[in-house]
Amino acid sequence: MVRDVHHLVGAQEIAQMLGGISRQRVQQLVNRKDFPDPAVTLGMGKVWHTDDVIEWAEAHDRTVERP
Repeated sequence: MVRDVHHLVGAQEIAQMLGGISRQRVQQLVNRKDFPDPAVTLGMGKVWHTDDVIEWAEAHDRTVERP
């Protein structure tokens, strides 16, 4: 059984949420001190709570495409 994990996003999903920005730009954003901390770091990389990313983007006047 696969658990529902749509409340989590990685770099690729963040890029899509922020209008198709590059993965390099995502890395710049997630390294900012004001970007939310990741929910967990896995072998494939960091993942964030979707709501945290949306809240951050809206607070910084960024257009968000919700997943």
